[in-house]
Amino acid sequence: MKKFLILFTFLFLTSCSHKGDPLYGYNKTMFTINEGLNQVIIFPATKAYKFVLPQPIKSGISNFFSNLRQPVYMVHNLLQADFDGAGNNFEKFFINSLIGVGGLFDIAGKEGIETHKEDFGQTFAVWGASDGPYIVLPIIGPSNLRDSVGLVGDIFTDPINVWARNTDKKYIAYQRAVLEGLSNLEPNIETLENLRKTSPDLYATIKTVYEQKRADDIADGEISDNLDEYYPSEYEFLN
Repeated sequence: MKKFLILFTFLFLTSCSHKGDPLYGYNKTMFTINEGLNQVIIFPATKAYKFVLPQPIKSGISNFFSNLRQPVYMVHNLLQADFDGAGNNFEKFFINSLIGVGGLFDIAGKEGIETHKEDFGQTFAVWGASDGPYIVLPIIGPSNLRDSVGLVGDIFTDPINVWARNTDKKYIAYQRAVLEGLSNLEPNIETLENLRKTSPDLYATIKTVYEQKRADDIADGEISDNLDEYYPSEYEFLN
């Protein structure tokens, strides 16, 4: 543990000289570690998920997890005083839970009711919190100080996680996180691998993509209708 703390301190201190990326040393190291995990574990698991499961099952899993998060999205819309967005989330959750077999089928989406994805990071931004330094998180990947703090809030206020922790069923939360991660990454795995092959500096590309995407999320998509020129919609895994 002592050696780890010394290494972390060294990486933190040596990163401070990189202009525009004060945690560059740590970030680049963690990015490299994450890339290794991607190649050895995450990408192979995602490809297996992609090619083994039939598309209707994968769609059902994706719809189910999206539906579970609608109430959380609704609360954040209310905290941001976006009452139209909150109404859409409530309507979508109600319709898909009742008619869509607990959310396995996106009936509301077919009727044009959109999901307004929101989280604590976006809520903090609407309340005036700045991004803070860019941070690469273990396994999760690109983030910043504000969004990292928000992520902790998201984890500890998520109803399923709260229930799992309070009933000694933490394994359910872990299993859900793994399955949801595979579900989110599966549609984008080929695009991401192509990006890895063609980008001259993958770290810089992912950093720029994340920062632009989060800015667009916070503005509810209003700041750049042409964002897809740099950030194709397939990169949903950065949400």
